[in-house]
Amino acid sequence: MGKKQLTLLFGGDISVGEDSSKYFQSVNTILDNADVRIAQLEEPYVSEVTDFAGINRTTQVLSPMVGKMDILTLAGNHFYDFGDRGVKDTIDWCNNNGIVCCGGGMNIEEAEKPGFFEKDGVKFGVLAYNAQGPKTSFADVDKAGTSY
Repeated sequence: MGKKQLTLLFGGDISVGEDSSKYFQSVNTILDNADVRIAQLEEPYVSEVTDFAGINRTTQVLSPMVGKMDILTLAGNHFYDFGDRGVKDTIDWCNNNGIVCCGGGMNIEEAEKPGFFEKDGVKFGVLAYNAQGPKTSFADVDKAGTSY
């Protein structure tokens, strides 16, 4: 009995904004035909418009990724741009939409945890670390941010 081949796609530095669905139009078929989809989410998003984040930085613009991504790594140099709220809202959005995430958390213990998921009986584990900084984006015992 032969082993099933899986198609694994990696994407980097996803940043979406106004009319975010247009960013995925040219790759939706590729994503739909892949078995495993992993990408780096470059920036944090918040659940509602704030003084520091307009409509194009709210989690609603992430909706084109639902069903298209299996895991998002969060350990980017911009992931703490909106402080604890951006970290929490982005992670909550991922969890509420069936997308595993890793590399960011509400503290260093959470940020360092690998993301695990299974597809067609194959288990995957992903680690994500930020070696770039800035150091203010790094999580700590009682501070949200990225793993480093």
